Amino acid sequence: MSEIVKVRSFNKAGIDAVRQLLGKIRADNDLHSDDAKALLSNPLLTEDVKNAPEIDLDRQFAAKMDMIGYFTPIFDDAFMSKHQKDSGVWTWLAVAYYKQFLKSKNNILKVATDCCWIFDPDEYRFSRRHFVAGTMYLHRDFGHAVTDGLEMFFAGEPYAFGGLLDAITYKEEFARIPAMLQTAVWLYYKPDSVKKVKPGAATQDKPGTVRELARMADQFAMTYDIFNAEDAGKLWKLLPAQFDKFKGDAEH
Repeated sequence: MSEIVKVRSFNKAGIDAVRQLLGKIRADNDLHSDDAKALLSNPLLTEDVKNAPEIDLDRQFAAKMDMIGYFTPIFDDAFMSKHQKDSGVWTWLAVAYYKQFLKSKNNILKVATDCCWIFDPDEYRFSRRHFVAGTMYLHRDFGHAVTDGLEMFFAGEPYAFGGLLDAITYKEEFARIPAMLQTAVWLYYKPDSVKKVKPGAATQDKPGTVRELARMADQFAMTYDIFNAEDAGKLWKLLPAQFDKFKGDAEH
């Protein structure tokens, strides 16, 4: 049975209460399910959201792409644009589905750092890691650059922030260059694999990996007029020999 509710927003006291809840979960190794659910509707800690969409609190996400597929038609462009700096809304959404963002190993709960739960729109390196806002805004931005292969960036569990996505988004400039994103898909996308990524694509300090491509972004930007997705073919031809392993026989 589904539990349909309207999206709400935490006020400052509510965000402080979320921090306390995360601390309790870590300290007690307990889900504190009743405490988390009580926060979502507490009138002293939350506020109404104008034209708030409805969500299903019982919805389960097997992977990031499931979450993206569910929220995309609910959160239209108007909602996404209006709430792009709204810490209260996105923090509320993270708590609404918080059990799906927790990992467990040997019966010990693994609670990610607070920035994954409490949205900080003014700090890029934190905001990109937010379980809901980070995923949704990166997906929207990347979707303007690439179509086929978009799932490569968002493979894995809802709580996952894999090495490839970390490398792609580590420098905001790289993540904002459509030609770079398209080239990354051509190089590293493996649609028939579980993780959708070629083995070794995100390895540290290895030739031709996504991390090396990201490091070269500034160099290419200073030397060549490469930005739009249509420029990806030019970039592909400029890549040095260390990328041949991932190029294979492909031509672009």
